[in-house]
Amino acid sequence: MRVTAGLLVLLGLSIVAFVLLVAPGMGAPAAHAQVSGNAVEDGRLLYIQNCASCHGNAGEGSTQGNTVIPPLTNAGPAGLDFYMRTGRMPLARLGLPSYEQPPTLTQDQIAAIIQYASAFSQGPQIPTVTNGADLSRGWQMYVNNCAACHGAAADGGSVGAGIAAPSLHGRDGTTIAEAMLIGPGAMPRFQFAQADVDNVISYIHSLDNPPSPGGFPLAGGGPVPEGLVAAVGGLAVLLVMTRWVARRDKLPAATNVATQDEHGEESNA
Repeated sequence: MRVTAGLLVLLGLSIVAFVLLVAPGMGAPAAHAQVSGNAVEDGRLLYIQNCASCHGNAGEGSTQGNTVIPPLTNAGPAGLDFYMRTGRMPLARLGLPSYEQPPTLTQDQIAAIIQYASAFSQGPQIPTVTNGADLSRGWQMYVNNCAACHGAAADGGSVGAGIAAPSLHGRDGTTIAEAMLIGPGAMPRFQFAQADVDNVISYIHSLDNPPSPGGFPLAGGGPVPEGLVAAVGGLAVLLVMTRWVARRDKLPAATNVATQDEHGEESNA
């Protein structure tokens, strides 16, 4: 019995150790730390450990089962930076969806991979964004090119066919500019002049804390829901006032009846 109990305790400890130490790392990308001091060599090691098994040794792409993995030959620094810095890549396991999450690589590691991959990946460079000087122009560009998917208030929403446009609130300018250049997912590519890119980004940032000159903004829902809330609130106030007035009108009659019952005669006091 003691031997059996000891074996059970040992088995339980082994399971706990596996869950705590081994399981969290299963399928996770091997984010190799920089060790050589040579950015290109570090980038090569990082690329081999995190990218090459799917995208190929020279970014040529591959086909694994029914999954077609796109090449990186036209991604360029902007595309590589966008997907790795937003945590969409590298995937922990082939077949998982690519979605935004905290990055698994540091900014130095991402820069090393980009420097190494520049030998075979040609495409747009990482944009430099400055503050746009013309918010009116930024509003025009946003309404005409972005609002249909990301919403008038940049809150995001469903586009259709199972595709959702993300919210743009709290996004840094570089990420927004890179998305315009590369068109991730269902998003089209936009070849805007740099001044227009800066203006659009400045307008998007202005939506993070919009002014509310008309009072409570109701999350920027627009005139229809705001008018509905005002109508329902107004009707509720009118209903309360109506009931209060009707109740006051009944009070004298109730007092007269009570007085008549008590004294046996009508009192007009």
